[in-house]
Amino acid sequence: MKTGKILLGAAAIGGVGFLIYKLRKPSNPIPPEPYFIWDFPNDGVFARQVPSTVTAEIVLAELDPVYIPGEVSVVWYMNELWFRPGWPESTLESLVPGETYTVVVSGACVWNIPVGG
Repeated sequence: MKTGKILLGAAAIGGVGFLIYKLRKPSNPIPPEPYFIWDFPNDGVFARQVPSTVTAEIVLAELDPVYIPGEVSVVWYMNELWFRPGWPESTLESLVPGETYTVVVSGACVWNIPVGG
């Protein structure tokens, strides 16, 4: 199973720098490739960008709910459009490559977002 890496800190020993990571299992199953990862180290509000290397919009209504962690409360775009998992009233229809979204999570999680293909 693939894991997310969480940067815990950095250290230098004898002039050599080290990054210290903790491995964390994803909060949701790993989708078929290709996919990208949004990692949330704790509960809170985070800005996350869809990589510009993604070649198509991700239609949120078409995402299999099994790939959306239960900790994801809502995804906002420009404080107007929103997506809440399981809510058909959601107004945000897709994630667009290169755009930044505000994501509210109730706890630490890793969201592996499939991009089709």
